[in-house]
Amino acid sequence: MTTLDISGQKTAARLLAKYGKDMALKTAGVGVYDPTTGEVTSAGVVSMFKGIIRTPEGTEVSNGFALTTDRIVTLQAGGLLMFPIPNDKVMIDADEYTIKQVRETWSGEKIVLFDLVVGK
Repeated sequence: MTTLDISGQKTAARLLAKYGKDMALKTAGVGVYDPTTGEVTSAGVVSMFKGIIRTPEGTEVSNGFALTTDRIVTLQAGGLLMFPIPNDKVMIDADEYTIKQVRETWSGEKIVLFDLVVGK
């Protein structure tokens, strides 16, 4: 791990801790087949995190990254039990949003932030 990796992670953690809102990431998890019942069950994973919510900027809408009705949630990559993927859920207060797209921000060799395009 390089110095840039470490400083990027610390900066992201500090800013999100100070300005972020409490949220939860719900991932579906991997399905497990039960030969006795013939069913596939999935144990979801919930990760709590601090994130920042914003509306998409003009270029994000014009280039097709997000719709005007979407929201962009920025969260720190470190500390998550699983990385987010499309169709996972983000809980903000009592509202549940579905992840449509995921964009990574790298610092050196490590992912330090995710921008999640979410919609209802």
